[in-house]
Amino acid sequence: MINEEYNMISAATYLFWSRIMKEHAIFIESSLPPPQSRLAVQAKQYHNQFSQLFRRVILLSNGVLTEEILASEQFLTDFTETAERDFEKFFGVPANIPLTVSEQHIKPFRADIAGDRQLRARFSEIGGQLLRETEAFVLFQQDMLNRRVSCKLFFGLYPSALNHLMKEAKRFIVEIKAIESADAAQSDSFIAFWNQGMSEHAKSLRGELDWTEEKEIHAANDYAEAFDMLASAAPDRVKSLEYNTRFAKYAENVTQNFIGCKLLGIMSGLYCDHLLREVNHFNWALKH
Repeated sequence: MINEEYNMISAATYLFWSRIMKEHAIFIESSLPPPQSRLAVQAKQYHNQFSQLFRRVILLSNGVLTEEILASEQFLTDFTETAERDFEKFFGVPANIPLTVSEQHIKPFRADIAGDRQLRARFSEIGGQLLRETEAFVLFQQDMLNRRVSCKLFFGLYPSALNHLMKEAKRFIVEIKAIESADAAQSDSFIAFWNQGMSEHAKSLRGELDWTEEKEIHAANDYAEAFDMLASAAPDRVKSLEYNTRFAKYAENVTQNFIGCKLLGIMSGLYCDHLLREVNHFNWALKH
């Protein structure tokens, strides 16, 4: 893989996933009740570690990615900063808003930067650090999940939701290793993974909307069933893109209305925006 391609793939992958991982840590931290303060401290440590790595990825990404991919709304949306401010206000957990501001100012592609050999070495180094941190994070989540299903622990997430977060962390590990081995990350397994992920996103929205939001609940259920069928069949890029494009519009509407207090539920605006970015990420991959 030539330096420019390696750097572009690394920047796109690490920008997307390092933010996702830090937000997973935030969601876990904010879900733990006071008796589980020790676990909350551990989740905060992961949040801080991923934030530090994310900060470095932002700096390394200047001049590497095209304007088109930077505008794809898989890294940031128009709602992200507002959602983070609301999260800090309602949950009392810092969301590292300065990182979002820095990310908004990433400079677009320059050939002399994107093809730099030393930059490749720096991306490779941070990839290794992200790999080790994510592997440890998976073990932390697995321990929490094991204790939850054996009724030795309680937290404010569905056990299936925590399992979903863990599966995404494992996917990130696969993609880090794929970059280093020059394997194709956008394979049929990628499509199958995200079709299943979209189904679980729809089920999560369905379960966390207030029960009076019947229209949105029914729509989420329809998407869950559609993505379940896609996930159980042979990977179909065309159908996946068709359904995911519709789901992106639904997720954007839910995010906007939830942040604007036009929808009710037990999720945060940041959680909605988080899901929306993952939907946009899948859309981008299916198109490119």
